[in-house]
Amino acid sequence: MKEIEKKINKAFALVFKMKNFKNNKKLNIKNVKKWDSINHVELILVLESLFKIKIDPEISFTLDSYQSILNYLNKTVKK
Repeated sequence: MKEIEKKINKAFALVFKMKNFKNNKKLNIKNVKKWDSINHVELILVLESLFKIKIDPEISFTLDSYQSILNYLNKTVKK
């Protein structure tokens, strides 16, 4: 598993209290019960902290699934 995915998993575990990830790339705002507006902001803040980046608020609204977060970070984070 790539380092980026490990950090995303850590963020999901912290924010949504998730321990075991199965088909994590299918997780999204519609199928994670605890993914509300408050936890979305928390998730963005945790991701910013873990990756030492700043996510533009307009972009943060589009990061509504594991896959969209992964795609964004793969393009944004220096490898």
